[in-house]
Amino acid sequence: MDTAHCQSCYVEKVTAEVNKAITKQGHYILEMDEIPKELAPNPTKRELVFHLKVHYKEHRLKNFSFSSVEETQKLLQLAEQG
Repeated sequence: MDTAHCQSCYVEKVTAEVNKAITKQGHYILEMDEIPKELAPNPTKRELVFHLKVHYKEHRLKNFSFSSVEETQKLLQLAEQG
């Protein structure tokens, strides 16, 4: 993915670690394969978004930056229903 796609899924502020890596290397790699198949009880918005993007191709490039946690949860419920 390139920076155009990163803007589509931006859901939180950049951490100091990520900012430092981008400043030093010009990029940061977020490992998507570490996303569990099952969500923990009471997932954060970040966990919900990553889960949708990793497990449901139709949501991979969706912009969640303006979605609330509740809206994101509803999208997940719809995705799981097929």
